[in-house]
Amino acid sequence: MKNEMELLKELEFVRFGGTKQEYRAAMMIMENLKELGLKAHYEAFPVQASVIKKASLSVVAPYSEEIKCRAYFASKAVSELRAPLYYYPKRNRVALEKVKGKIVMVDGYLGYWTYKDLYENGALGIVVYNGDLYDDNYDIDQREIRSQLKEIGILPVMQINTKDAYKLLQNGASDLCMNIDIRDTEAESGNVVCDIAGQSDKTIVFTAHYDSTWLSKGSYDNASGTVGLLKIAEYYKENPPYHNVRFVFCGSEERGLLGSKAYVEAHKEELKDIAFCINLDMIGSTMGHFDACITAEKDLVSYLRYYACEKGVSLNAYHDVYSSDSTPFADNGVPAMSFARNTMVTPIHCYHDTTASLTLAQMQKDIAFIIGFASRLTKAKIFPVERKIPDDIKEKLDFYMCRKRREDK
Repeated sequence: MKNEMELLKELEFVRFGGTKQEYRAAMMIMENLKELGLKAHYEAFPVQASVIKKASLSVVAPYSEEIKCRAYFASKAVSELRAPLYYYPKRNRVALEKVKGKIVMVDGYLGYWTYKDLYENGALGIVVYNGDLYDDNYDIDQREIRSQLKEIGILPVMQINTKDAYKLLQNGASDLCMNIDIRDTEAESGNVVCDIAGQSDKTIVFTAHYDSTWLSKGSYDNASGTVGLLKIAEYYKENPPYHNVRFVFCGSEERGLLGSKAYVEAHKEELKDIAFCINLDMIGSTMGHFDACITAEKDLVSYLRYYACEKGVSLNAYHDVYSSDSTPFADNGVPAMSFARNTMVTPIHCYHDTTASLTLAQMQKDIAFIIGFASRLTKAKIFPVERKIPDDIKEKLDFYMCRKRREDK
């Protein structure tokens, strides 16, 4: 198999979930597994898509100006929706009283509880922004009203660039007009699944997502984890495990962990035989700290810290829920963990995410550590991690999955 950087370069293209480019990446993964002498199959699942015929946003008072925009997938269609603009930076009693009858501009991602608050308090439309105020690039991300939000109700939602969002407030824009001509449709995403048989009846699942966001080539997030999985598969092909190992290369993670959610839903009956999930999401960066988030019994945190000391590797192991493909497994009772080398140097979800921030040496070091740790589990005659999710982690999963709401500060 090619080395890590060669594999990363091959995957250095936009791979948005549900597109032909994502499918191309899946076929490349399967071809690499085939070269190792491993059989893999593609498990397709549906994802929402939209045909956006028109999307326009304009300032209509106290001045006139067209604003570059992009409608969310699954947005509500509107024609000449004119309403006052209200900037909503944070939830509080005053802010909630002011959103009724307004087009509301919110900071950052449109989360479940923000959307619910705006819908239930009478907002007419939503504008979200992304990008960097000091970056000349004017790209606008493609986002969507996810299924959980659609269950609340559907509003017209648009994305604009941060520079335009700033100008709207700085110039005192008071009234906006939205137009969205949209038709909902469906696309196909998929997971690539590969098994290496062991001798026991237990299975350890390795996961990593191979898709990217709309604007990003996603070398760091998460072609790096994808390549890590390929190299781990290469190791186990040459060093057969005692416990079965399964590799799930997840599609459409960036669209709400859709690949891992689809996998656990389609394989509910098999989950009882899965002892553990190890997820890779962003490794190999030149700078940054090595993290391991444990969504399992707390004893594993200490075990991993001891192993890191034994190997002389600086590692931050902690007990929590990680926003990646390990989480749907944990939410379905499978103990899980995620490895990541987190850095502030490499922006993700934008065109800056390329192989320039990654090195062959660091990729190989990270993968070697993960293989070393995983091998202790996959070779263990008695699997050491108890198959249960602690109560405090269950509560955190409830918060993450928006079944419970944290008290607002």
